[in-house]
Formats: sequence, structure tokens, C-alpha cells
Amino acid sequence: MWRVGGSIASIRLTAIALRFALTIFITANLGLEAMGQFGLVLGLGALAPALFGFGLNFHMARAIVGSEEERQVAIIRSRIGFTLAVLLLASIAGLPFAISEAGMPLVLVLLIAAILWGEALGMDIYIALTALRFNVLANFSLAMRSAFWIPVAVGLAGFSPEYANLQTILACWIAGQVANIVIVWAVLGSRLQSSGSKGDGWSRATIKDGLRIWPSDLALVLIAFGDRFILSGTVDERQLGIFVFFWSFANVAQTLVQAAIITPSLPKLIQLHREDVVGWKNQIRQLAVIVMLSGAVLGAGIYAFIFLVHSYFPQANFPWAPVFGATIIVATIVRFVGDFLSTVLNSAGAANAYSLLNVGFAVALMAALIPASMWGGIHGAALALLAVAGVFNLLKLKAVRAVYQTAIGGNR
Repeated sequence: MWRVGGSIASIRLTAIALRFALTIFITANLGLEAMGQFGLVLGLGALAPALFGFGLNFHMARAIVGSEEERQVAIIRSRIGFTLAVLLLASIAGLPFAISEAGMPLVLVLLIAAILWGEALGMDIYIALTALRFNVLANFSLAMRSAFWIPVAVGLAGFSPEYANLQTILACWIAGQVANIVIVWAVLGSRLQSSGSKGDGWSRATIKDGLRIWPSDLALVLIAFGDRFILSGTVDERQLGIFVFFWSFANVAQTLVQAAIITPSLPKLIQLHREDVVGWKNQIRQLAVIVMLSGAVLGAGIYAFIFLVHSYFPQANFPWAPVFGATIIVATIVRFVGDFLSTVLNSAGAANAYSLLNVGFAVALMAALIPASMWGGIHGAALALLAVAGVFNLLKLKAVRAVYQTAIGGNR
């Protein structure tokens, strides 16, 4: 696991450095208001896979693990075909409304729509590769669509000031998404074509179960990104930009730990729960320690980095809000510990607990954020996030213990 984790960490560190560069570039050259606007597009991009996925990715990973190759290929084909059909229908139904009501230039609406397509398909690819245990390729794919296009965007802005705008950044993001699909197809296309099965209707057969998980998938996105949508209506654009700025850096810790430790552990946890429940429990304990220690070290490093750049490189225009910054970093670490516990519930097939707790978390968080941000601005929002995340981590831990006790009782 450590060798794979090291390769993934290398890819992620490169991607994180590029995300740092993009955050610095937007803050220094386009301003905090643009940072807030870009953050909203990031939120929409994260929402798309959940909104158009109908909960199927939860079941796809479990269905692929342990299946024969032909069956795996059929599942992946069915899943991607379903996503394409949903995206097409959503575009036909939603684009006319967005164009007429969004209050933004047509080109920006079309760029955002293309990004939603790329993120939805990209998540299908990422989950499939992870379930197939192509973890390094999966994370290279993720980095391609999320970060490896950034040098092009920054380079274009350096070449001509007319390209130093949000539209250029979004266009380069789309180019990265297209490159991601092309590269994955170049590596695995022959394997996907070699199977005699053209798809066995897996998506249609699984959609009923997927709809049980769908609210939870939406909830997970709202947990991570819903705060900015609420803040866009309760604070000014500069405050929203400050929130997104600190969140972007805090999210580095979550991104690295999620990709290098949590997500690659899912197939093994699924297998252990099926074959050795005690081993499953021990693996959870080991991973929990690694996740928390990694989060603490990364969080401290991120906080120090922001302070040093703010103090010694004023041209970068880094804002400095020490109390808010510390609170949002701690809240983010607490939140991704909760994401790990959700992954544990996923590995046990505890769909009801997984869904109920995530939906409850999202509803409670959104309900807390509205008055908290109206009363305390971004500081109130950060405190609300920390408090709600802590409470639901305890509830998730209780659910994991209940799953373990049930499994032990069933094996006696």
C-alpha cells in the first residue's frame, strides 16, 4: 500500500503545487472576487457527478471488485453510457433556461456546461479505475482533469493580458478533461473493446438501489461545497473570495489524504469485510491513525505557508485571517475524518447508515450555515462547519461499531 501510496502522493503533490499556483495566480492577478467566482464553478463541477450519477458509483465500485474481466468491462460500459444519456437529456432541458436566466455571457454558460460534462464522465472513469485497482492511473487521470492544464492557463495569461480572465481558465480546464479521456482510452481502450459483451444493462438493473444512495451522494457534495453557495447570498464577493481562498488551501490536505490513503483503501476494506471482519476492524484503526496524523501535519504546514507568503511576498495579495484560517483548516481535517468513516461504511455495504448520516450531515450543515453566516460571516460559517462535522463524526463512529458488532454476531 505504501508503494502505491507513494506514487499517488507524487502525482498529487504535483497537482497540488499546480493548484497552489492557480490559487496564487487568481488571487494576485484577478482578485479575491474572481477567486470567489471560480470557487462557485468548482462547486458546480463537484456537484455534477453526484447530481447526474443517481448513486450508481457507490454500487459500481462494489460490483467491479472481484468480478470477472468481461463482467467488469460490461459494468463500466453500462455506467458510462448511462451517464452520457443523462447528460444529454439534462443539457437539452437545462441549457435554454441557463442561457436565459443565468445573467452571464453565453460563452461562460457553455464553458460551465462543458465542465459539468467533463467532471461527470471523469468521476465515472476515476471510480472505475480505482475499483480495478489501477490506483496510479486513476489519480493521474484525476490530476489531468483537475490540475495538469493549469500551466497552459497561466502561460496564456503571461503571453497576452487578454487571456488573464476566468473564461481562459475554464477553457483550459475543459482541455484537461478532454486530455484525460483521451489518455485513459489510449491505455485501456483495447481492453474495453476486447470484451464480447456490449453492456448487460447493469445501470438499469441497479438504478433502484442507486436512488437510495443518490441523496447521500448529493449530501457529500453539499458538505464539501454547499457552504460557498450559501455564503454567496449572505456575504459580499470579497468575503466569499477569502473563504474560497482559505478553503482551497485547506482542501489540499483533504485531497492528498483522500487520494493517497482513503480511496485506495476501499477495495481492500471491501474484501476484508467479506473475508475477515477482525482484520477489517484492525485495518480501520491503522488507517484512522494515518489519516488523522497526516491531516494534522499537512494542516500545520498549510497554515504556516499562507502566513509566510502573506508576510514576505505582499505582491501575491494573500489575505491573512489567523483565527478564521485556523478554524477552517481544523474543520476541514475533522470533515475528512468523517469522509474516511463514510468510506468504512461503504466498504461494509451499510447503505442505509451511509446514506442517512450523510444526508443528515448535509441538512444540519446547511441549516446551521445560514444563520451562522448571517450572524458571523465567514467566521460563523467556519465555526458551524467545525461543530456539525464533529457531531456527525461521533454518529458515524457509532454506526461503524454497530456494523462491526452485527458482522461479528453473524459469524458466530
